[in-house]
Amino acid sequence: MANASLLEVTQKTFANFEQGGWPNCLIFSGEQQQAKEEFIFSLLLKEKYENLVLEEIEDIIASIKRLENPDLYYFPDNKIAIGDQKNPLPYTARHLLQRFIPYLAPANRNKYVIISNAARVNNEAESALLKTLEEPPLNTHFILIVNEKTSLKETIISRSIEVPYFSQPISTDEIQNEWELFWLNNGDLETDIFQKMQEKNWIKKISNFYDQLSFNFFDYEKFDLLLHNQIKSDFSKLKIDEQLQIVKLFLKPLQFAVRDKLVGGVVEAKAPFNIGFTNLDRILDISKLLADMNHRLEYRYFGTRPPHYQSLINWFLTRLFYFWN
Repeated sequence: MANASLLEVTQKTFANFEQGGWPNCLIFSGEQQQAKEEFIFSLLLKEKYENLVLEEIEDIIASIKRLENPDLYYFPDNKIAIGDQKNPLPYTARHLLQRFIPYLAPANRNKYVIISNAARVNNEAESALLKTLEEPPLNTHFILIVNEKTSLKETIISRSIEVPYFSQPISTDEIQNEWELFWLNNGDLETDIFQKMQEKNWIKKISNFYDQLSFNFFDYEKFDLLLHNQIKSDFSKLKIDEQLQIVKLFLKPLQFAVRDKLVGGVVEAKAPFNIGFTNLDRILDISKLLADMNHRLEYRYFGTRPPHYQSLINWFLTRLFYFWN
């Protein structure tokens, strides 16, 4: 694995889709918009066509972008409008819903909708697409290309599977410990929020925190100090949404450690540390609490308003330590 690359992580993920079936809605996140689009085209053309030469590939991609391919609908990197109800123009939501979605591809093949910059779907178009995303027709799959999944509404994120795009090579010599491997495997390394935390040495702080936990009532003060005070102090200039993302990233290792304990060696362990509990009922309660907390961190009142930071942390800690001790 000395010559392994982050790109191979992405490739293996998509290879699993090819074998086990594509998700109904895929969020393809990360930088390098053009590279992600080329990556998707190469995969889909490989699935549908064999032994193509370069000129043929270019011709097929051009026909896809002109909406001349019965298996693929392509939205370019423009603002996506809802379109006229009776005569919608191409590259609008209603044109997709009226002229592409209702029809099966020849031989019942997979159909794909590629949105090259899903962050530019306007509110009306997004609302029109939501029902189709909830209950997509048979063999129809959406691929939403974005830099950050947070540019999409929670209603879409909750119905999707995210795959980060990795392009830079990395040697295993650079992976110094299991903590770095944990962040790598979970697709966090290239996110904006991870970089902001790394700049303030918070990634190291997280690993030190969990490695030194004693798993007793003294931990309450440690959690309280980090979540109540230090995040608000160190990231005071960030928006509340970003502060909540930091809390979510901070809790992710604990969530995986609880998961490892529940499955009890049936599958490969994923967390970079072990929790000290043996009572499975208590572990199950903590797992449910963490799942509930993740939901609350993502929830937006009236569609846009995040939860109150201090109230949410108070809610979480009082319940965590009811189960913890």
